Amino acid sequence: MTAEPWKVLVVDDVEGLRRLVSIVLGQHDAYEVVAEASSGEEAIQKAQETNPDVVLLDLSMPGMDGFETLDHIHEQDENIHVIVLSGHDKEHKAQQAAQAGALAFIEKAEDPQALVEKLDEVLRQAPRR
Repeated sequence: MTAEPWKVLVVDDVEGLRRLVSIVLGQHDAYEVVAEASSGEEAIQKAQETNPDVVLLDLSMPGMDGFETLDHIHEQDENIHVIVLSGHDKEHKAQQAAQAGALAFIEKAEDPQALVEKLDEVLRQAPRR
């Protein structure tokens, strides 16, 4: 019996990156992208509407940043796995993300398949909701 796919919410203010991540994840049976969001505010709303297992969350967004968004998502449901995606200041941001309650920090890679491999690795060890 195959496990149900992880329901994923993809949050990034850059539409091209958001779409690319969604398309790449959609090519794998382990993932179902249930929604996309371009801002922290929209992410909170979409998380409430779609009840994802995983939120892939960019940190650098206008308005509400990723850390504030993470806090709000965990206020709604602390069992949602939030995985931070960023390409900036990896060491400092990874530590901040862990302290804020993120399951993992994944550096944005030029190769989208590397993202999927890292996501597979992280979620293999994560409990299902």
